[in-house]
Amino acid sequence: MDHTRLSTFPTRSDPLFIKIVEVIRALLSSAAPRTTEVEPPFSVENLMASLESLGHQSGFATPASDIFPPAFNLSQKAPGAKLPCRVVRPHQPNPNYVGRVDIREKMHQVLAPRGTEPHAQQSFALCGLGGAGKTQAALNFVFEYMDEFPAVLWAHADTRGKLLEGFAGFAVELGLTNEGDSNRTGRDALKKWFEEATVPWLLIFDNADSEDKDQLLKEFWPSGDYGSILITSRDISLQTSVGGRVLSELAEESAVGLLLRLTKPQWSETSEEIPSHEEEAAHRIVSNLRCLPLGITQAAKVIINDQSLLSDFLDAYNDRELIESSGHITTFKKPGSQYSLNLSTVWNMSFETLEKEQKTFLNVISFLDPDRIQLQLLSEGAAKAVRIGKHALSFMDNIHKLNKCKGPVVRSSLVTQNENLRELWMHRLVQQACHMRMDPEVRQTSFDMAYWMVKTMWPVPAREDRHRKDLWATQQAYFAHVQSLAHFYHTSLDDNIPLTAGRDFAELLTDASFYAYECGLFGPVLPLLRVAEDYAKSHDDCELVLVDVYWTKGSVYTDTNEFEACYESFQAEFSWLEKAIQKNLVQLPNIRQVFAWGGLGNGLQSLNKFEEAEECYRAAFKAWEHVPGDKKIYTANLCYCLWHLGKLDEAEQSLLDVITDRNDASSFRTGHAMYALGNVQIGKGKFDEAYRTHAQVLNLFKASLGIRHHRTADICHKLGWHLNRQRNYTAAIIFNNDTLYRNEIARTSYKLGCVLQDSGDISKGKGLIEKAEALRREILPGAVDQDVDEDTFNGLVMFWSR
Repeated sequence: MDHTRLSTFPTRSDPLFIKIVEVIRALLSSAAPRTTEVEPPFSVENLMASLESLGHQSGFATPASDIFPPAFNLSQKAPGAKLPCRVVRPHQPNPNYVGRVDIREKMHQVLAPRGTEPHAQQSFALCGLGGAGKTQAALNFVFEYMDEFPAVLWAHADTRGKLLEGFAGFAVELGLTNEGDSNRTGRDALKKWFEEATVPWLLIFDNADSEDKDQLLKEFWPSGDYGSILITSRDISLQTSVGGRVLSELAEESAVGLLLRLTKPQWSETSEEIPSHEEEAAHRIVSNLRCLPLGITQAAKVIINDQSLLSDFLDAYNDRELIESSGHITTFKKPGSQYSLNLSTVWNMSFETLEKEQKTFLNVISFLDPDRIQLQLLSEGAAKAVRIGKHALSFMDNIHKLNKCKGPVVRSSLVTQNENLRELWMHRLVQQACHMRMDPEVRQTSFDMAYWMVKTMWPVPAREDRHRKDLWATQQAYFAHVQSLAHFYHTSLDDNIPLTAGRDFAELLTDASFYAYECGLFGPVLPLLRVAEDYAKSHDDCELVLVDVYWTKGSVYTDTNEFEACYESFQAEFSWLEKAIQKNLVQLPNIRQVFAWGGLGNGLQSLNKFEEAEECYRAAFKAWEHVPGDKKIYTANLCYCLWHLGKLDEAEQSLLDVITDRNDASSFRTGHAMYALGNVQIGKGKFDEAYRTHAQVLNLFKASLGIRHHRTADICHKLGWHLNRQRNYTAAIIFNNDTLYRNEIARTSYKLGCVLQDSGDISKGKGLIEKAEALRREILPGAVDQDVDEDTFNGLVMFWSR
């Protein structure tokens, strides 16, 4: 017999615990006096009424229905939408589209709405080589049958950031969210609407080609009975997994028809009949181009620009191909083993119709994200760069000059323009072709010009006031361009002559990384920081860049509950700051010193080293004596330390001193401080006051971070703790969603299991607790399962989430 079990109460997943609870419930049931009073059944409406009453008693003006987010209101349906709503940016109907009627009809057969009765969700994937016309085929279907779908969203699916932006923008268009809400809030509101909508909707994932596309599709793929989903991708395996077709080249007759339609002014004079020798030339041209629509479009533009006959083009084309094959022209290589030299020849001919400045313009924009090249970025960015001495961009530093460069490039079909959005779009094969044409000198110059346009347009908040939500919209618009620049710089390092950049390039990467961290977009942060870190470690006088790199890394690790990595990053930040001070790269007092001490405090406190953390926080405040800035965050973090150390009076007074406006939602800082205040109030036994404080925190986090930010999820967890303590078990069901990290999922699953057991659902609660314990063992291999309780799971998350 294990005698330790005589003095140790079993954990909640232990069968002995289940048996004890069953026996106690049976005894209580038999001993409880009978009463004629019946407790009213739980309803969300009753909960909201009681919370609203609580809010009025506490002096809060916010109604309870606004305090709790939609995800918490279990009976709430998806909000009404402004229909019809159709967003296909930046594309427009293509009047020259030909052929593939069978593909369009097959798509319609699969994706068409099925009337008013619910039905299984439909999906269709258009797969095939780049340049095969997948996007155009999808657009042809969308514009042909758009009226059948009250809601249509075209989403660029090559990166997570673009998907978030697309979903968030569509949520605003539908009226589900407001301008300024976080992208995650928009994504989740839109997915919820898709899942609950009773009208047909169509969602298009275009260019789902990234290495992590399976993960992205899983994250953004909504459920719902009325949904139709169309995908374009080079990955032919999607045809098997979701259904669809592999899109090969056009049928020869359709390809010839496309070429003749595009070049009609060149061969048609008075008759509609094409001469036989011209028709024969058309067949030979499309055959040489493998009937790829992109190649045919480029060939047609060359023919139009040169005002040549098809037969003249064919002769020139064959001569050019012969010259390239003989090796006399070496500036353009075959763009991938799946494409013949023929297509590259057509692009060369298109490029060479451009004048010098037009070619430079095309080279510059090829370093930007090809899906959304804002004309405002080009004109204003060039003008700002020229004003700081980057005169190479003077050829496009006003609208007139920009239009002079842009016009011929657009007419050549090398890029497409959306007049309404004032944006350009470039096919990725054209982008690749541009890079293959550039010699190292042109490549470097073009990269520099693209970089300086983005750099001058990127808004950088003051270091002491980094949380500037009002800048997020602009930063979001240009973030993909920063990623593109980082990609081309990083991949060039393996070349014989890699791209070079200045220290301010690394600074742009760290600034963009911090924006992504602030708005909860953690995925791209570490890849950008790795590029900045590699640059800084291989160049002189970059200590301050490394300070910022490790500060941002540490900040990410705090929010993802990676405690050792968090502490190590903040240690590295502190070390690099000391080196910068020794080299006189920074003058004291400086806000970076405050952040370095505060970061060390965060790292130590995450490891439960509260005394050492307190010393670091106090050192941060000493460094802060002559530096401006809002002290709420580090005051709150210090007070978490004091809370754990039992110094409750000092903690409470310190927090009350910095919380001057309990309704301040201009940033998350006030909510962060009030979260700590509520915990201190719990420590002092002021449970009702703490409940009101934490309810207000949820309101502030909703306004400043959005309802799906992980900090908002944390405060909902805390409110669930309050409701469970009040034995309001049904209301204590804590929202748990895919934006949480596994540490938080483990903690919330454990708490929800406890709530279910306390409310009488022993078996279901046990299942959740076992799931939480299994996840905890994954997070902490070798962890001991003895004496596992709520405090054990609170230890999995950052101190400010407890």
